[in-house]
Amino acid sequence: MTGDGSDYVGYQTLTRSGTLCQEWAIGTPHSQPYQNASSFAGSPGSLADVRNYCRNPAAASTIWCFTVDTEKVWELCSPIGVLQPDCPSGYAVSSESNREAMKIVAYVLWTFAGIWLLLVWCLLQRIRLAIATSKVAALFVMHTPGIVLVPVVQVVVGICWCLIWCLCASFLMSQVPEDFVPTSVYATYREAAGTADTPGPCTGTWPAGFVWKDEENALCSSGQSVPRCWRCGLPRYVLGYKFAFAFFSFLWNSALGVALGQCVVAYSCAVWYFQEPHDRGGPKQSHGVQAAVRTCLRYHLGSLALGSFLVALVKFIRYVLMYLEKNAKAQKNKVMVMVFKCLQCCLWCFEKCMYCF
Repeated sequence: MTGDGSDYVGYQTLTRSGTLCQEWAIGTPHSQPYQNASSFAGSPGSLADVRNYCRNPAAASTIWCFTVDTEKVWELCSPIGVLQPDCPSGYAVSSESNREAMKIVAYVLWTFAGIWLLLVWCLLQRIRLAIATSKVAALFVMHTPGIVLVPVVQVVVGICWCLIWCLCASFLMSQVPEDFVPTSVYATYREAAGTADTPGPCTGTWPAGFVWKDEENALCSSGQSVPRCWRCGLPRYVLGYKFAFAFFSFLWNSALGVALGQCVVAYSCAVWYFQEPHDRGGPKQSHGVQAAVRTCLRYHLGSLALGSFLVALVKFIRYVLMYLEKNAKAQKNKVMVMVFKCLQCCLWCFEKCMYCF
């Protein structure tokens, strides 16, 4: 383009703000006097032949065009390659309100990022302390390589213990007594199984039994005034006092295994950390994991057993409340279900606080 662009014959179709130009041959959305112009200065032929390209048919300061925006009649253009608008092809998000909302969300995210950086700066000393602690822990593992076998042994022993316990617990749970459900015969299925709001004698406890039709029963014959054909079936398993004892032992032994492993690691690390460096500046020498195991079993087993007992007791009470909740649900008692849920939540919080001490 030279001068004011009266001789411009390029292919720019957007204004400086990125608005699409209106075709010269049509009169919508804006009526314009150049619709039927046969020619204009600087370009031969009809103006309608150039479609919606920017031109300067009226000796303006530069090239321009009518726009397709109903609120903007015309606007100046710039040649391609000279100056491009912010969004030459329009916005990816067409709705202005959505763009504004995204802008606000971006400001909020940047604010949170600034707060996060500020917190990092304020906690810089603690972060350095955590890094230093990680370095010391890495040195301890390097000087005591046997310590990595402690969790491996814990996992193997724990898996074996769980398998043996599951076998014994399955045997105990499968011993369902014959009087666990009523032996009476009922006239209807609804009378035996209950409804959505009323518990039935066959399903009023948990684990719940089932209802079956005994057509061979003498009371089920058609000669009876009220045929009674429905009986209660035993559930596949039951949770009695024997299982409760076995389950408490499982919780206690599991907690004891975890505590013993933690004590072994802590003892080994403490002995390594507080000993004097070898030969005034040399690496520290490890006393080994075996010494830590002997010390923990000989001097600390009682404390570990007591702490594990308390942890297992709280967990056991939680599971007892869960069992009572299941029974309350089977008895259609919604109030007691909510009460037991709240008690379980309180015990869960208490259990988490116990680990802090």
